[in-house]
Amino acid sequence: MIVAQDHPFPRTLAGVTVTVNGIDAPILAIADIAGGAYQQINLQIPWETKITSGLAFNVSQKGTAAHVTTYLDGPWPVFFVDSSGYAIAQHAGDYRPVTQSDPARPGEWIVAYATNLGPVQNQPADGQPALPDVLAPIVPDSSPYLDYYGLAVGPSAGYMSTKIQSNYIGMSPGSIINQVNLLVPSPQLNGELVFQIVKIYNGGFFFTVGCGRGFTTVAASMAAKIPVAR
Repeated sequence: MIVAQDHPFPRTLAGVTVTVNGIDAPILAIADIAGGAYQQINLQIPWETKITSGLAFNVSQKGTAAHVTTYLDGPWPVFFVDSSGYAIAQHAGDYRPVTQSDPARPGEWIVAYATNLGPVQNQPADGQPALPDVLAPIVPDSSPYLDYYGLAVGPSAGYMSTKIQSNYIGMSPGSIINQVNLLVPSPQLNGELVFQIVKIYNGGFFFTVGCGRGFTTVAASMAAKIPVAR
């Protein structure tokens, strides 16, 4: 594996360059897979990338080139998880890992890590980490219909699901990844706390006689889980 050593991350690493929608992307690391039959390239999508129908990746290395286009409805935040689907998370008190042998407790603050949460305030330059002493929270959704943005319990959380208190969603200080601080609900029983980021929109609809209001819930991330024990 070849890992970028300095900030900002280089736009060329081991002779590899990648453009995303025509913009050179900072490269974090490159690793051979399956005995060198494939390469894994870890990169940062440049902040200024315009996403319309998807992302077009162009990879070049020593005179060879490849192209792939992904089609997305929109940004899709992802929590980092292990092979069993448990979130990569830490106890906020001392940052030791949350594991099945050292689970979270009801009423405890936990830090979970994620990527692709979207634009942030105090945005660093491409290839640079967030400042260690200045928070970079996500940019609030500007929709006038947004009723709630945050964490909810359940793999398919709806507007009736239990909300999870959070005091920070944004870039992890001094890092290029995101973190989500969450308070494990006090009523949580032993087992697994499954959660996801959701957006709940409050939409009105009106008729000739009377009126009504309805809520639309949009899953804003894949679900993740942490072990919990009292």
